[in-house]
Amino acid sequence: MFLCPRFIPRIVQINLAFSVTGLIIIFCLVLALRKQSQPLSIITTPGPAKSGWDLGPAWFLGITNSMYAFSATDAVIHIAEEMKDPERRLPQAMNLTMTIGLLTTFPLLLVMMLSLADTDAVIHSTLPYAETFHQITDSRIITTLIMCWVTVALFSALIGQWVTCGRLAWAFARDGGLPYSSFFSHVSERHKFPVRTTILALVFCSTYGLLYLISTTAFNSIITSAVLYLNVTYAIPQALIAIRGRKNVLPDHPFDLGSIGYFCNFLSPILVTVVGVLICFPPELPVTRSNINYTPVVLVALALVILGFWFTMGHKFEGPNIDWDTFQSVKVT
Repeated sequence: MFLCPRFIPRIVQINLAFSVTGLIIIFCLVLALRKQSQPLSIITTPGPAKSGWDLGPAWFLGITNSMYAFSATDAVIHIAEEMKDPERRLPQAMNLTMTIGLLTTFPLLLVMMLSLADTDAVIHSTLPYAETFHQITDSRIITTLIMCWVTVALFSALIGQWVTCGRLAWAFARDGGLPYSSFFSHVSERHKFPVRTTILALVFCSTYGLLYLISTTAFNSIITSAVLYLNVTYAIPQALIAIRGRKNVLPDHPFDLGSIGYFCNFLSPILVTVVGVLICFPPELPVTRSNINYTPVVLVALALVILGFWFTMGHKFEGPNIDWDTFQSVKVT
């Protein structure tokens, strides 16, 4: 990333091809080598609730956890300034992310669920993915090869994540939102990208990951909270647009939803409110020290940190420098 930044787009494309190719190979291996086949009723018929919750609340809690896989779909927005025709390509990228994720994961998960022999062993395993593939293929060699492929795909995705985190931190520093903004808003003339904020994001994420070694409960609570925090940032602009009116706020743009847009603008804050309440519930009953949900605590702590930054350095925040007159006068053809 630092040695050849101009090759990052090509590397990301290769990583995407590598990931999709691996999924197709794994899907074929699971179909060809599975040792057992479960009836479809194990998915369609409710089973005994093992979390202590009734079936209804347990289903809703399971849905909120699965939302983590589709979080941060707005990440591409943070590199909008480096894209051509962002008003068209950004919606395309965000929608394709959701579409590719659904079309690739749903068939694989369906086949894997119908091929499992012991669900409890997967739940209590230290490596659930490895246990799942081993039950399906009954081969340690194939399981190891699959896990190696998945590991390489996950680590290769870090490049795009660091690029996004670095651009996001740089934009915030440029607008005066970070401590020492004048230092972190620097763009390297040699590398042609914000090296300092990218290193800052790398150090922060690496340090953040060390929390897993201290407390898995706290780490899992913060990871789960990411779903809530991101959705809150999505819901606030939706609510403002719904209240002020789409024609009064949004300029002419491609992919205009028209009246359907109001339905999305009003529905999003309602759904986020429901999800926010559900995410704060404990995953199991009865509640103990080992399974307590610290999401509300983390949410309040984060809110206090944000308020602290606002009152101590909020006066330095300038916001993006936008020529609104030009912005409103642009007509998309």
